[in-house]
Amino acid sequence: MEVTTVSGPAGVAPADTEAGRNAQPIADFQDFLKLFVSQLKYQDPLSPTGSEEFLAETAQFSTVEQLVNLNRRAEAAVQGGEVLRRATAAAYLGRTVTASISGEGGDTQVTGRVTAIEFADDGAVVLGLDGGQEVPLADVVHVADG
Repeated sequence: MEVTTVSGPAGVAPADTEAGRNAQPIADFQDFLKLFVSQLKYQDPLSPTGSEEFLAETAQFSTVEQLVNLNRRAEAAVQGGEVLRRATAAAYLGRTVTASISGEGGDTQVTGRVTAIEFADDGAVVLGLDGGQEVPLADVVHVADG
């Protein structure tokens, strides 16, 4: 199968053009079908796509559909992981934790009962302790009831 390069104005590759940089990926299989039907509709009848190329493009339907479905499943898994992470953090409420905080003077042990949980924008989980301290969940080294 012959591979050809598609170029924009004056031999500039599409990714190097303004439209190429702002191009959105195909959102779903229906968008891909619309694009493919448009390609068939506007192809030159004097030089139609060869049967080998047509079969290759048709075979890509399945690949595109599988990739779209895989993307949806990956997004669902990420959302499920976030729910699990938050539920796991909620289990620390009311428990006594000890965290090892690294500082300039070495490691400091902080112990307290968890009274609050904060979910930072960067994905970090911070536990608020009854003494007013806040410790990252990643620094917790010991957990006990009450």
